[in-house]
Amino acid sequence: MIINVLLPWISSSLVSVAHAALIEQVWNVRPRRSRPPLSPDCFTDRDMLLINDLNPGPVVQANVGDTVRITITNHSPTTSIGIHFHGLPMKGQPFADGVPTQNQCATGPMQTVVMEFIAQNVGTHYWHGHTSLNRLDGLQGAIVIHDPTDLQEQDLRTLYDE
Repeated sequence: MIINVLLPWISSSLVSVAHAALIEQVWNVRPRRSRPPLSPDCFTDRDMLLINDLNPGPVVQANVGDTVRITITNHSPTTSIGIHFHGLPMKGQPFADGVPTQNQCATGPMQTVVMEFIAQNVGTHYWHGHTSLNRLDGLQGAIVIHDPTDLQEQDLRTLYDE
């Protein structure tokens, strides 16, 4: 009886693992002087921290079960950073949560860190800087976790191009 109950779950888990991908991104965090259209608050000539010179920063897109690996290099000579991923449970992988002083250290000036986690929570989420005023200074962006087996999501992909 237990085998009959577990077998479908085990086989579906193996299929999703077999199709899991490695999603890799390289983020370079650099201080920049704010200029339109990058300034989030329309003030110019103040320091910002941008990832790959973007505001908002890069979008992370993955399917459920994919491994997301982001290599983050902090090129700021004076500011530490932490990147927090909202809406992702990080179950079994707490050191990828990105909250300095809670579950990991901040990434110091001129240091590199690799954040790696398994995409677990379908939907559109948010990542942001979690040290000082990093979020306000440009460290923010979207995380989109897809479920390729969801028929409603497949229908939505035919309706929208972005």
